Parts: sequence; C-alpha cells; structure tokens
Amino acid sequence: DGSLIQLPEYWSELVHHDSLTVALTPLVKHQNLYVKYKDTSYVSVGGVKGSYDYVVYGERKDIDKLEVEI
Repeated sequence: DGSLIQLPEYWSELVHHDSLTVALTPLVKHQNLYVKYKDTSYVSVGGVKGSYDYVVYGERKDIDKLEVEI
C-alpha cells in the first residue's frame, strides 16, 4: 500500500532538499502512515489504506537562514 505526492516543478530550485519535512494526517480511520522517500520532486507515502491530508515544508534557498538571537 502506498501513494505518491507530486510536488510542484519549481520546488527543486526553491527549497533545500535536506530541509523537507512532511506531516501526514489519516482521514476517517486509523492508518499506519509513514514517509518512505522524499525529495523536491515527490514524497512516497507508505501504509495507505484510505485517504489522508498532508503538509510539506521546506527551507527556501532564495532567502537567508533565520538566526535566533538570545
């Protein structure tokens, strides 16, 4: 069981590959969802036995990193 989340083409130039974070939320029933693979083109999700919501975050390449001041 699995599915692919296709990311927009511009993501490869917009975000750092190693900064991707994926949040998965099963809908209607319990599912053992997990991320099998992720890059700036797609996310492969395992454990899918129904539908789910998702959010993908990435740190942008075109702006400076935020620095925390103490």
